[in-house]
Amino acid sequence: MAVSGRRWGLWLTGAVLAVAAGVGVALWRAPDTVDLPVGSSPKPESLPAPMPAPPVLAAAPSAAPAAADAPPPGVSAAQWLALQREFAGRPEELRRLADYFSYADRLQRFRDQRGKVPRADLLPLAQALDAGLDERLRQHELSAGEARLVKMAVLEVLLPDEAQRAAALSSWEDTQRGAAVASTSAAREAEFQRRQSEIVAAWSARPVAQRDRRALERELDALRRASFEPTR
Repeated sequence: MAVSGRRWGLWLTGAVLAVAAGVGVALWRAPDTVDLPVGSSPKPESLPAPMPAPPVLAAAPSAAPAAADAPPPGVSAAQWLALQREFAGRPEELRRLADYFSYADRLQRFRDQRGKVPRADLLPLAQALDAGLDERLRQHELSAGEARLVKMAVLEVLLPDEAQRAAALSSWEDTQRGAAVASTSAAREAEFQRRQSEIVAAWSARPVAQRDRRALERELDALRRASFEPTR
């Protein structure tokens, strides 16, 4: 688990750039008058991996309260006002974007201060990064590999004992694997339901004389096997 400060610095730099890149992507829908914050548009070759989707486009699990009036770190008052206008009526998206900027700021400060300040001074940042990591991963703002690097870095601050860090990392990885399996299963079920509805609708749209129930059952059974049976 012990990793040199130089190596962690490189890893965290990549994670910070990835989050910052996503912030730039998230702003693509904003008005042309919104300028990107300084440092939020790194060179493409600096990025560890492309960001798959802006966080503001991801579906929220539930409605969130309206975003605060104060702009998040790295965003000017004028930029934040323009974003508030762009996402008027969608407070959950604005709040998610604010959380995203805040996390990127914490990650950058953690990287800058690591190895330069006492461990106790890094604890609040490490705790905040750890608490928000799963959500950033769920929103696809960090890849699984990048999230793991951040987890390892904050655990070095949160848990001085190497054995405890190893156990905590293993437990977190098990949880993430379970979440990934559940997400894949839910997506597969949703796609099955969509295709099943299409098949039934197409069958129902035919003239009564052309509706072969056995053919419908065979098609639905084939869909079910293709959707859920493991491939060999």
